[in-house]
Amino acid sequence: MVNCQPLELADVDRVVSRLLRAHPESAVTGVRSDGALVAPPRALRLGPHRHLQAHPLLRAHHPLQGENALEIVTPSHRDRVRGAWDEVLQCRVADTAVDLVDGGTASVHLVDARPRHGVLLALLVDDRADGKLAQMVAANEELRTREQLLHRLTETLPSGVVQIDRDGLIVHRNDRTALLVGNPEATTLVEQLQGCRPEDAALVATTIDDVLTLGRDGDIEVTVDVLGRSTPRVCHVALRALTTDTDRVTGAICSISDVTRASTLRNELAVRATVDSLTGCHNRASIMATLHDAMEDDADVRRGIAVIFVDLDGFKPVNDRFGHAAGDRVLAEAAARMRSAARSCDVVGRIGGDEFLVVCPDERSLAGALRTAQRIAASLRGPVEHQGTTILTRASVGVAWTDRPDVSAGALIAEADAAMYRSKRAGNGEAVGP
Repeated sequence: MVNCQPLELADVDRVVSRLLRAHPESAVTGVRSDGALVAPPRALRLGPHRHLQAHPLLRAHHPLQGENALEIVTPSHRDRVRGAWDEVLQCRVADTAVDLVDGGTASVHLVDARPRHGVLLALLVDDRADGKLAQMVAANEELRTREQLLHRLTETLPSGVVQIDRDGLIVHRNDRTALLVGNPEATTLVEQLQGCRPEDAALVATTIDDVLTLGRDGDIEVTVDVLGRSTPRVCHVALRALTTDTDRVTGAICSISDVTRASTLRNELAVRATVDSLTGCHNRASIMATLHDAMEDDADVRRGIAVIFVDLDGFKPVNDRFGHAAGDRVLAEAAARMRSAARSCDVVGRIGGDEFLVVCPDERSLAGALRTAQRIAASLRGPVEHQGTTILTRASVGVAWTDRPDVSAGALIAEADAAMYRSKRAGNGEAVGP
């Protein structure tokens, strides 16, 4: 039922007061020109003589904001809302009845308060005895408040935060995200992370697909090239599935953290733990672990494994005669020559002082191991130059080889050590086998 009588400006507050008193359980809201429901104006009064009555009365009503006027009404009744809209723009007041999307019905009272308050005013009166409209309004308002709080919270975090829907489309993204990985105009999480190195791109796509299709959380570390940044950035990307009460995946939340400094430190610590700082080859613990790992798989052992034990001859006199700097130069040069003479799959390690161990996996025969050992021995017979001084070097080299899984790593090293001593007694710098 539409009231077509023009409404004088002075009557706006009077009409609102009458409607609120008639329907004390109603929900009151402002309506913008685009149809959005917003908070009712704080300046709304009930007339110059009723100002004291206004505040307690308005506080008793539930504000409705953040949705569109048509979204709370069933599609079949949206034309009623449009009709009332047209009428209120002409006659300043209008009334209609609609079905709500949650199954209830409501009376809608529209008042044109634009000249006084800048918006239309709408009062929704729940026609159901249980007052579910007010409950729905309160629930929606609480949800919107929580969402706003969470979105504001993401802006305080040092990490990038991206929320995506079931199709991988970005629903929310804080400002920090673009600062970390670039692509501020990206519409999907895949696009957001498109700066990842090619070797990480497949991992990113798989992790996103797993969280959206299987609900499987993922944590990955990727290297990202960011426009305008001279060095790449290492990022930890954590994906967590968002699900309903029935475990249906509705999207995911993604956290992106800059771990470049931690990654660099971790790599440095890993190098320190495995590499001999003087020679650049594996240290004792690392070369022993390499040998044990190679001998754990029976199939690998049956293909053949060799160990070459190297001891530099006359090394102590080098230190005594030329100083420790010269001795360090000889050790570093010896390690470099051994790496060059060994096969690409062989691993050279320093086990202490002037002793080295070379682990040769996939060595098919003792003869092949001896050939590798002879190359190493020959490379160590050349002189080393240090600060204008020529230092002659030579090494004793022993070889052990096996293709039997029942042979232990310790036994193989002991056999190579014994062969090295036979080489030392021979005194010619040639490799010696078992």
